[in-house]
Amino acid sequence: MTCSAFAESKASLEADIAANAKHAAITTALGDLAGEPVNDFRPAQWSALIDHAIVDEDTIRFVFRTGEQVSMALKG
Repeated sequence: MTCSAFAESKASLEADIAANAKHAAITTALGDLAGEPVNDFRPAQWSALIDHAIVDEDTIRFVFRTGEQVSMALKG
C-alpha cells in the first residue's frame, strides 16, 4: 500500500467513525426525547441535535444537524 493510499484509507475510516459517532449521539438524544416532554436542560441533547446557531440583531436561528432551521425573535 502506498503512502497516498494509506492516507486516503485513514481519512475514509476517520470520516466513517465521525459519522457513526454523530448518528449515535442523535439516536441517543432522540431516544431521550421520545415519550415525555423535556423538563430539564441537558447539554448533551442540545449538542447532539443542534449544529450551530446564527445570531442577528433581532433574531436567532438554530440550524439542526438535519439541515432544518428554526428562527426566533430576540426580545430587547
